[in-house]
Amino acid sequence: LTAGIVLFSIWNEVSESMIDTFQSFSVFWNYMVTLTTLTMIFYLQFAFDFWRNFYMLTRKIQGRMNDIGLFLTSVARRQSGGVDQKGIDKSGYQPGAEAVLNEVGHYLRLYHIFLWA
Repeated sequence: LTAGIVLFSIWNEVSESMIDTFQSFSVFWNYMVTLTTLTMIFYLQFAFDFWRNFYMLTRKIQGRMNDIGLFLTSVARRQSGGVDQKGIDKSGYQPGAEAVLNEVGHYLRLYHIFLWA
């Protein structure tokens, strides 16, 4: 019985010191939670604004690249090739126009790669 009382008193002293340690840690933790929360809110807002601006810029650039391609294909000189025996239309671009379209297409794809790199 006396050993139990001694162990209880020792445990009581240890647990009180542990509780004091945890209470001081709790105060520190509350300060850090507030500071961390504010930091994360400001960081996430900045990161989201940066992402949204970058996304909108890239979509605008891709739209203008698409406009260039559509404009060039609409004004490219075409040739009439007639219809073959199976009824398939053989018309297409003239060789010079097709070469220009291929070259511009290559440059647009290269620009697109550099845009994301």
